[in-house]
Parts: sequence; structure tokens; C-alpha cells
Amino acid sequence: MRDSGEFQAGDRNATGGVTDAGTASCQPGLDAVGLDAIEGVRDFGRALTRLRQRAGLSVRDVSAASGIALSTLSGYFAGTHLPAVGQELRLSRLLTACRVGASEQEGWHEVWHRLRDAARSAHPDNRAVREPRSAQPQATGPVPAEAPSHRAAARSRLVGVPAPAPRSETAAGGRAGRALLRSIRPPLARLSHEPVVRGRDGLVGRLATALGTASTPRVHVLCGLAGVGKSTVALTLARAAVAHGAQVWWVGADSAAATADAMYALAAELGASRNQLEHSSLPDLVWRLLSAQRRPWLLVVDGADDTDDVLAPGGGRVVDGTGWVRPVSGMQGMVLVTTRDGRTWRHPGPSDPARGAWFDAHLVAPLASRDAARVLLELAPRGGGPAEALGLAERLGGLPLELRLAGGVLAAAARVPIDFADAETPRTFADYAASLDRGGDPSALAAPHRSAPMGRSWRLSLDMLERCGLQAARPLLHLAACLAPGPFPWTRVLRPDVLAGSPLFPGLGALSLCELVDALVDLGFVTRHREGDTELLTLPSPVRRLFRDTTEVRTRLADYFELLTRLLMVAFAEYEARDPSAWPGLEVLAGQEQAALDLVDDLGGGTGAPAVPDDLLLPVRLATCHRRVSGRLREAERICTDALPKSRRLLGPDHPDVLALEHELGRIRLGCGDAARAVRELRAVLDARVRVLGQTDPDTLTTQHYLARALLTLGRVQEAHVWFARTLAARTRILGPGHQDTLATRHDLGLVLLEQGRYTVAAEILRTVLAERTVLLGADHPATLVTRQHLTRLVVETHGPDSARDAYRELASECTRVLGNAHPYAPGPRRALDEPTGAPDGAALPRTQHRGDSSGEPGRPPHPAGSNG
Repeated sequence: MRDSGEFQAGDRNATGGVTDAGTASCQPGLDAVGLDAIEGVRDFGRALTRLRQRAGLSVRDVSAASGIALSTLSGYFAGTHLPAVGQELRLSRLLTACRVGASEQEGWHEVWHRLRDAARSAHPDNRAVREPRSAQPQATGPVPAEAPSHRAAARSRLVGVPAPAPRSETAAGGRAGRALLRSIRPPLARLSHEPVVRGRDGLVGRLATALGTASTPRVHVLCGLAGVGKSTVALTLARAAVAHGAQVWWVGADSAAATADAMYALAAELGASRNQLEHSSLPDLVWRLLSAQRRPWLLVVDGADDTDDVLAPGGGRVVDGTGWVRPVSGMQGMVLVTTRDGRTWRHPGPSDPARGAWFDAHLVAPLASRDAARVLLELAPRGGGPAEALGLAERLGGLPLELRLAGGVLAAAARVPIDFADAETPRTFADYAASLDRGGDPSALAAPHRSAPMGRSWRLSLDMLERCGLQAARPLLHLAACLAPGPFPWTRVLRPDVLAGSPLFPGLGALSLCELVDALVDLGFVTRHREGDTELLTLPSPVRRLFRDTTEVRTRLADYFELLTRLLMVAFAEYEARDPSAWPGLEVLAGQEQAALDLVDDLGGGTGAPAVPDDLLLPVRLATCHRRVSGRLREAERICTDALPKSRRLLGPDHPDVLALEHELGRIRLGCGDAARAVRELRAVLDARVRVLGQTDPDTLTTQHYLARALLTLGRVQEAHVWFARTLAARTRILGPGHQDTLATRHDLGLVLLEQGRYTVAAEILRTVLAERTVLLGADHPATLVTRQHLTRLVVETHGPDSARDAYRELASECTRVLGNAHPYAPGPRRALDEPTGAPDGAALPRTQHRGDSSGEPGRPPHPAGSNG
């Protein structure tokens, strides 16, 4: 292995930092950066900057070597904030990446502790040293307004800018450190929780050699059974690549949407502009940027089991080389794909003999019996001797996931005092093998190509938990499998008070729930990791498949459906989609909004379909509103168009919640610039709401308002004026003159007058709305900022561009701080500063370019008097 090439898989460095040999190459002394002179956070940042410069490193280099998000590092070097309390390891990784030896790091830690102590004692509310509420890694680079998933406007806020009001202080400081792009960092820490990788030296060595030399092909595919260890091989290679200075990105390809999200994040990190992301073919753009890289790089595409659906957007075939995975030009980069689909990669087809020339497929077989036995002995050293371990390893077929589950069962049993043990609980390798034998079909146990042994091991593990008093472990796994694939914030979704009210978990308390989760993690049913302050659980795909479509779930589908709906409703309703400070919380829940809808759509066919719980569509509506108001309109459109057919089948086309979702889709069409289609769809929703809810229902008036706005966008000013006036009169009478919805209509009526050239009356209305919105919503609310921008536009049109430059400059700063650069509304004031007229097209959303949310009344939980759709 040591002779195989530059990249050595045996060099373990799970944190992604440089190796010990690298730290000795440049160790500036303490005096060189003046630690004794550091008196504040900014001094600390300047000292770190000098340290980085002396090491000859860029901020991106330090991020790659330390595994710390680029934006977080930028804050440290700029002196806007310090590593938070309890992040000593992060500071050590930063210093190591800057080539400071262990003996000299002590001085830096002393200064860091001194500054943190001083901040807490002397400045308990000091904004300059406040801790970001989340330390989740951030991706870098320009982000499109409508880029999907983990991409929100808070990413680009200016941390440390004093806020004009307490609301904005939270939005600017407390949330700015959170990344809202899907993480593409390799999860190297996972290796520290796994047994030593065995039996893969030859495969990892070949891959490391391919990465470190000029060999071809540059695309490698790992094929094999679920649980055979493909991802572990990929992580081992990724760790070696990081240790030797390569750029490494990790794309989770469990679905087409997840793959697209990750590729957006990759394009952004590689420097794609917003214009490129909006108007280019994303697969073409990603590969142009990858081809331009000058440093070695490794792209891992993990879990691409539905190969063509996931990796060939647009209905093509992945082996055509025009999708997400393509031939690599040059010798700097390499792509590694993991998949269960060996047929696509290993057998392209007799008519396509040349297609395999640009990739090489490797079958990842189960471990050899002796290697598998060593894994068992490491996991359960008290389970017996090598011979017994070898016998069980052969029975388990050498599948690493099976071995980990079996080892977890035996290790847990060994912790039970012998006086409490029972004859049914396996405590040794021989006991475990005998339990498998009693489960039936023993001839399949030695067949490595069968998945049955995996299911039997899982059932044995659950049997042991139930004998230990954890009877709720099985239904908890079924419930978790009913959620959408991928990580989920279990403390926000699995609320003990809600669980306890279900017949599935009668009386379950918080302590019992935590014990259940710990047990399932220990036995390998779920994996657990932390992102910032949020703890996430993930069910491996085989576990999810095994526990989702089962007799247990189907026979109690009504209970699971009702409970899942309630859990999601409580989790989503905690956040208000129109408040930027709530966006990170909604991001953590992203992808789960349709879980209950998908469950009954997948499993609820035939007779005995469960009753539909109240608020089934509330999570979908809130998630859609969140994507829309945070500027990710295409993602919001995708959620709506995916959920509506299922909602109509389940609830009927005239159900109020279905109409609310159709109204939301009409608003999204308007925001995407398709005003004509928005007019058609909103007219249909208005007719249906009048028929179902009545002419004066608040929801009906909301659709009426947005129909008027769509007409105004099309330039049909007089028609829009009539609708706005009618809506304002009704909202004033029903909701009151100071209600937020009434203010929105008054605001847009002012825009109609502005379009008609009635500047004096328009200015009076907009100034009144601004004053009332400032009191009701706060000075930094998006709706208030929109009104300010339209007033600034009015000044330009009446007094010329020079009179408004200061106002645009201040407004640009506020929009960036509150909304972030990625939001489609934020660039308007900045563009106005650069235009000689002071009011470019779209800068203030003039005339026919009104955004769907220009009044700033984005979606929120339904008001008692009505909702905003």
C-alpha cells in the first residue's frame, strides 16, 4: 500500500486536517503574531490573518485542511466573532491547518479563553463576540435566487453589523452562521465510529493509485449489495485524499432532488455566478467548473441506487456521459460512485461496447470469512473465540452491516449482568448463530447474495431490546421509516408529548424516548450525528425499506398516518415562514413536509384507507411558503406540483386546503415571471373559493388580492385598480384597517397610483403603510423593506436619481443583512446604485416586473380570521 502512489489510504485523519508531518513545516513563533498585544476580537482576527499569511495559505486552503466552513473561517479572520464556548477542538484544527505546532497552540488557547471570559463578564450582550446559533458547515460562492434545498438568504448576512432593532439583531447575528445549502463535505467523522476497515486494502489501494497518478479511466463505480460497505470504502479513500491536500466533495444521491440540491451547492462552491446558475444547464456548468480546477479533486456520489433516474436528469442514460457523472478531462480529478445497481455500470449493453471506456466498475463483494470474523471480534470481544466468530461470520454472509448489527447485539448483551440474562438473549457468537438457526431457512444463511440474513439479524436485535423492556423500539423504527429518506432532527420531530398520545406509544416519556434512540444507535439501526445545535438521525436505506412497507405498518396505517401528521404539524408550526430568523429551523425540516402525504399515497390504497387528519397539508404549505419567501421559487414550485395531485386524490379538488395549495402555486407562478399563467390559475382558485368559502371569506379575499397583483404585473392597471379597491374595502370591513393583509392591499393600491402617475396620493399611501408596518412588523421585516424601496423609487421618479442614492445605499445594506445576497429581491437596491438613472428595470420592482411577494406578506400559519394562502 505504501508503494501504490501518492495517496495512502492508511494515513488516518478523520478531521480532515493536515498530517503531523505537515505541521512541522512552518511554525511561526508566538511573538511573530503578537499574541500579547491581543486585546479584543478584532485583534484576534488580525493575528490569525497574519498567521495564515505567513503560512502562505488562502482562507479556502485553511477551510479545506481544517474542515471548517469557509464562511465561518471568514468571520474568524475578519474579527467579527470567535469560536464558541466548547469549540476548543475547532480552534486546534484551525491552528494546525495554519501549521502551528501543538506546543505553541497553548498560547492561542489562553488568549481565546481570556477573550471569551472577558466578553461574558463585561459585555453580556456584546454583538461583536456573540456566538452563532449554529455551526453547520457552509458552502461558498454565489447562490441563485431559486436554488433548491439548504440554500437560504441568511447565508450571506453581514455578521456583526449593528441592527436597528432587536428583531434584526437576532436575524443578523443569531442566524447568519448557519449554512442553508446542502452539505457536500465528506462525513469523515463517521469512520471514527466504525470498526477498522478490513479486507479492502486491495480495492482502496487501486483507487488511491488511480487518484494519485495519471491513470485512466478517471471515473470509478463501486457496485454491490446493500450493507456491503461501499460507502465505507469511499470514505476511506476520501480521508486519504483530504490528508494529501485534495479537494473532496460528497454528494448524497438517494434521490434525484437530493442530487440536484448537492450539485447546486457544488456549483456555488466552485464559483458559479447567480446568472450562470439561473440560465445554464446545471450538469454542463458543474462539469465546466470541475474541468477548470487546478488542484487534485475527488467527487464522491454516494448511494446512487436508481442510477438513471438520479444521475441522468431529463430522462437520459447515465452511461451516455451527459448527466451528473461524465468522463473526466485531465488528470487532476476523479469521480467515485457507489450504487447497488451493478447492471447499468458493469453491463452497458452489447450494442455499446465503447461506453465503458470512460469508467471502471468494481464489484464490492462481502468480506472474506476471516476478515469478517475479525470485525466481529473487534465489536464483541467477549462473544467467543476466533473459531466461533468465524462460524458466525460465515452464517452472516460477510455483509459488514450485518456484522455491525450482530456485534452490537452481542456487545449490548455482554453489558447485562449475568443474573439478569435469560436463555433467549444471545451472549456469544454461538448463541447468535443458534438463534439464526431457530429463525428458519438456515440454507440461506451462508448465501452472501441473499438479503434474508440481514432481516433476521435485525429482528433478533429488536427481540433483545423488547426482552430488555424496550417494547417501543419496533414501532419507533416503523415510524422513523415512514418519514422521508435522509437525516431528520429527531428532537424536533419525535415529540414525547405527541408520541404519548398515540396508541402506538402509550405513556411514552422523554427519558424512555432517549433510551430508545440510544439503543437503536448502539445496535446500528440508525446513525446519529450533530450539525451545530441540532442532532440528526438517519435510517440506512435497507433499514428504511425493511421497516416501511410491512404488515405491522399496513395493519395500523391509520395510527401511523395520524401520528405522523400530528408530529409534522407540530414541528413545522413552530416556525413562521415569513420571518427570516425562522428559516434555518425550517431548513432542518426540509424534505419532511410531504412524509405523511407520501405514506398514505404509497400504502393507503385499497379498502380501509385511513381517515384524513386535520392539518395534513399544513407542513406542505409552510414549506412551500418558506421556499417562496426565501427566494427559492423553483423549489417551491416543485413541492407544490408534487403535492397537489396526491392532495386532490386524497381530499378532493374543492377541499379548502387543496385550494390553499393551488393559491400558493399561483403566487409562485407570479414570482417566477409567468403572470399570464398566474392570472388564469388564480381566477380558477378565486371562483372555487367563492363557491366553497364565500365571497367575503379572508382566504377568498387573499386570492382576489393576488389576482389584482398579477393583472398589475401584466400592465392591466385599470382592471387591477378595480380589484384592489374592492379587496381593500372588504378587508378593512372584515379584518380591520390595521391588519397585515389590509396593509398589503393598501400598499399595492399605492403602487397602482404610482403606475398611473398620481405621485402625491401614492406617496401619502405608501408613507402611511410604511409607518404602520414599522410599528406592526418591525423596521427590518421584508414587507417594511419593500415599502421603503417603492418610496425610494417614487423619489427617483419625482426628483431624479441623485436624490435617492443615499436611500438606496442604506436599503441595499439592510436587504443584504436581512434577506442575504441569494434572495431575488436583495440585488434591486444595489443595482440601482450602479445605474445612471438610479432605477434600473427590476430595481424597485416597477411596472410589469412586480415580484409575487413584493408586498412582503409571505406565507405564514393561518390567521384566525383567514390565511394568506
